[in-house]
Amino acid sequence: MNLQVCMDESGNWGDCDTDSVFVIAGFISTAERWQAFADAWIKAGLARDLKMAKAMLTASKGKKNICNVVTSLVVTHVMGRVECAVDLQAYRRYARSEEHTSELQSLRHL
Repeated sequence: MNLQVCMDESGNWGDCDTDSVFVIAGFISTAERWQAFADAWIKAGLARDLKMAKAMLTASKGKKNICNVVTSLVVTHVMGRVECAVDLQAYRRYARSEEHTSELQSLRHL
């Protein structure tokens, strides 16, 4: 069985002065289940470029609760989730330490 992950990020690796946390999260499922998810998404009339912040604002104004629709689709079609949060200031301190600099530089070339 092949699994696929769909992820999105929030935050900015390059500027730890404005963003203190970088988050990447998403869902794991099979290609077949993702196709069923996409079909159900279209059938529900959801926008291709849906932003959850906008969906939550719409819900708070008493309109169709898009968040509930999206949650239902996720629960029905995905198999699991992946999430990671990085404290950017701690990461910068770690990355700048002499003992880790060369090993982190080598990761950039993978």
